[in-house]
Amino acid sequence: MKKISGLLFGIFIVISCANSNKLNVNAEKSSEWRDNNGVDTKSFYTSSELCEKIIGKFKIRSRLHKNALEKDVFNGGMSSRWLEIGKDSIIYYTPYGEVADSGLCNCKDDVLTINWNVRYDRQIEYKIHFNSADTLELRYYDYPYSLDTFSYDKTKEPTNPTKLIGIMKR
Repeated sequence: MKKISGLLFGIFIVISCANSNKLNVNAEKSSEWRDNNGVDTKSFYTSSELCEKIIGKFKIRSRLHKNALEKDVFNGGMSSRWLEIGKDSIIYYTPYGEVADSGLCNCKDDVLTINWNVRYDRQIEYKIHFNSADTLELRYYDYPYSLDTFSYDKTKEPTNPTKLIGIMKR
């Protein structure tokens, strides 16, 4: 009886390990877009599908800045802003429905390039990453941000990994 139990337990372990390896097939080795440069999943959609999937209303749930409070960890706050993304234009709304910024945009493969007019007054390239069919991360490099002073350090280059996370409504 003990031999059978041991054999079944061994088979269970082998099957579990095999299944966990299958789950990691869709993962990259490490990524600056995860806390402590952890393993990142591949986007839910292929790069050829991404540009069509971001057309619509993107309800931002949070903006996260890496290294804002703790090294190699994303921190940030909740948001109730949203973006309306078209094929060649974009509008950024405040929580009250007022236009905060707008710009021209284009999308190629997995990058959305936006030339902001007012608030940012610069071009930003956002890497598109879907965690699921509707959960979107727009990943970009921003100026270093302090959650102590709630301000950006614009004297430095925009090299800090930052993510907008939210739900895509089509």
